[in-house]
Amino acid sequence: MGLGLPPLNGVDAACMAHDIAYAKAGLNSRNGVPIIGSWGLSPQQEQAKAAADQQLCDSLKKTIWYTSQQAADQFYVGAAFGCIP
Repeated sequence: MGLGLPPLNGVDAACMAHDIAYAKAGLNSRNGVPIIGSWGLSPQQEQAKAAADQQLCDSLKKTIWYTSQQAADQFYVGAAFGCIP
């Protein structure tokens, strides 16, 4: 986990791809986190955010976990980004 290091597992890989997509769209934890809100985003950023969040949800659904910690990570990340109805 971390810049330049390989992902630890499928959840980490999904999160890393999501972080990269957010960075490319100019999103960060201050303007892109759904719990806080996404105020002041351009229409292009809104679209990129929605696409990145959907890709994260899709990736999490395909993730195979091998430990209870990975299952918990998948659940909490999914919950934070609206992947769980």
